[in-house]
Amino acid sequence: MVSIYCRSYSYLCYDFTWYFRCLYFNYSRGLIKLLSDAFHDFDIKKIFIFAGGALVGLLSFSHLLKWLFKHYHNITLAVLTGLFLGP
Repeated sequence: MVSIYCRSYSYLCYDFTWYFRCLYFNYSRGLIKLLSDAFHDFDIKKIFIFAGGALVGLLSFSHLLKWLFKHYHNITLAVLTGLFLGP
């Protein structure tokens, strides 16, 4: 009985991850099409919005990593190493 529950639970988790993976793929494919059209049509407004968002995101993430390394150096290094090496 327990093994059936664990299998069904793992299947349920796999089903949710598959759903979110497909949702992300469709979302990113739409963004790629939007940016491709913006560059093709030379739509300055969309290009600047994308560039500004990318710049804000990169700066925010770099400040977050700097703070994490300053306060939690070993844990941050271990987590990043685990993310880079993968499961």
